[in-house]
Amino acid sequence: MCLLSYYAPGVPVDEDELRRGAEVNDEGHGFALTLPADDVRGILTAKGMDFGSVLRLFAGMRSEYPQSHAAFHSRLATTGRVCTQQAHPVMCCPNGSEWNAALFLNGTLDFPFEAIGKLSDTEHLAHGLESMDLDDPVHADALEIQAKRCNAKILILAADDLMAENAYIFNRDQWVVTPQGVLHSNADFRGKGTGWDESTCDDGTLLRWRMLQPGQCSFCFRYGCRNPAHPGEDYPPHPPAWRNETERRAKVRGR
Repeated sequence: MCLLSYYAPGVPVDEDELRRGAEVNDEGHGFALTLPADDVRGILTAKGMDFGSVLRLFAGMRSEYPQSHAAFHSRLATTGRVCTQQAHPVMCCPNGSEWNAALFLNGTLDFPFEAIGKLSDTEHLAHGLESMDLDDPVHADALEIQAKRCNAKILILAADDLMAENAYIFNRDQWVVTPQGVLHSNADFRGKGTGWDESTCDDGTLLRWRMLQPGQCSFCFRYGCRNPAHPGEDYPPHPPAWRNETERRAKVRGR
């Protein structure tokens, strides 16, 4: 499911939050930040499999450009292979721009399998953005609807004159906002026991699950549920956000 973190201009980077997120999302890391117009306008990106190296580069560049729009992503693979190429961001060109936009995704989008082919859902979305205008409310609303339907979070950073904004954030209601103003796509940045947890079955199967997220009912675990019949007691042993980590690793790392 990944951890995606967005930093508006001037918002500080807490490296410990990113380390805790990378502990459970350890299958590729990457970042992007916008360069100011009075410099060489554009997007600076880097990604790799070694979290420490990517984080050091990100922290250094963010320190040099504290007023940039910036994002960091730690991946947990659900589609695609585990490799640097599949790490985020994926460069794209919405609004007819010239590849000066970086796409990040947390979650899995519901594209038909035959439509994706050998692409990951993120790569498929990047191709689809070529025919979209994110400053057109109709196009933006369509992407917002898809993100909400899939309980996914989408972020696009841009530094192109053809795009009105530097940051396009979708499904914002389900992001976690820290007191410092950081937007995290989920609570993994809080660490084990608070943001996520795990258990090992008698047969050795590792199960992991996310703790309660913004807008998520404490009883049925559905987003946006306001049913007063749900008192928030007698939790199921594993909420629907759990996953068989042993099975998932065998699938994505065994390719």
